[in-house]
Amino acid sequence: MKRKMVVLNILVIWALAITPFHALGDGIDEYLKINPINVIIYDDQFMPHYVKCDTLPIVEQGRTLVPLRNIAEFLIFSVEWEEKSQMVFLYKGDIKIELRIGETYAKVDEQLVDLDTAPKIIDGRTMVPLRFISESMNKYVEWDTWPDGTSFVWLSDRPLLSDEDCMVDDNYSKLDDGYYANYVLLDGKQTSRGICIGDKEEDVVIAYGNPHRPNYDKNGYTYVSRGYPATDHGNGIVFEFTNGIVSKVILVSDLLPME
Repeated sequence: MKRKMVVLNILVIWALAITPFHALGDGIDEYLKINPINVIIYDDQFMPHYVKCDTLPIVEQGRTLVPLRNIAEFLIFSVEWEEKSQMVFLYKGDIKIELRIGETYAKVDEQLVDLDTAPKIIDGRTMVPLRFISESMNKYVEWDTWPDGTSFVWLSDRPLLSDEDCMVDDNYSKLDDGYYANYVLLDGKQTSRGICIGDKEEDVVIAYGNPHRPNYDKNGYTYVSRGYPATDHGNGIVFEFTNGIVSKVILVSDLLPME
């Protein structure tokens, strides 16, 4: 099925409680121009942020290497460097990670882990395989590349929605609330993961996992797809409940099927 991308312009949508993305600030266009690989991390409120890297990420033998300290400090890991042994130690709670420059193995909680690419030093910064360090820090990793070659990597505590989850189809009707990108699930229809009006709250959690953002004021759950900080582009789905039963499902999406 082909799909058509339309420009999404989400402001503050009361029904969704999808908060506008944080901005990196002035100069975002210049930042993207000089960063062919952009790392985006979701915080504990599930808002996306660019990680500003003081050394540009690189791709080596098909593996992305990123500056360790920038990623680790953003995720509130303690970082220690031992010059003599050329070892790096990372700590957070009960997580302990050890790496040695030039070695294709690491230790995660005292367990040996093989690395496809060894950590190395570039411009005085320790560069490590992104997927290894992210997954060792209990993050999910997703990747996308734009036609111009600019790449984006998302790190999150829970899996993000897929394009299929956010695709508008005949199960939804345009929501007449002034926002053309909002759609409501019709009675007797179901979401891409089989949730219908009248299902239980626990059914939603089974199908979609723990919510990305609980909507305490609307007694509901919000789930989001890959978002871009400093823009208003992003898709999501919101489930509202009445006495623990799904009473409304709203899809915010710019993914439209094309016949």
